[in-house]
Amino acid sequence: MHIIETSQKIQDVMAELEKFRTRLNQFVKDKELAKATAEYDKQLAVATVEQGDVPVGIRKELAKGVVSNYKEDMIHKEITYKAILTNITVLEKTLNGWQSIFRHLEGV
Repeated sequence: MHIIETSQKIQDVMAELEKFRTRLNQFVKDKELAKATAEYDKQLAVATVEQGDVPVGIRKELAKGVVSNYKEDMIHKEITYKAILTNITVLEKTLNGWQSIFRHLEGV
């Protein structure tokens, strides 16, 4: 592998890393996970109250079924957040690897 090819790989990984960092910043700025969690909690509370003619012990369980689509959205947001963080970590490690190869090729 030549130093020019390695340099290009480093630039490619850095560009990809920047895309994920931008996506993470936007995700946090838009408060996507917080909004999804708050909406689920709110809808669960409303659905629990609406189960008024049902015994108290099973109201919340029935309400969870009613608002399962909100729970799905909340879980999706959590998974998205974790996936972005994981991709950033992987790209950082990949970048470190390419930088090590580059330093080795410079010394040759």
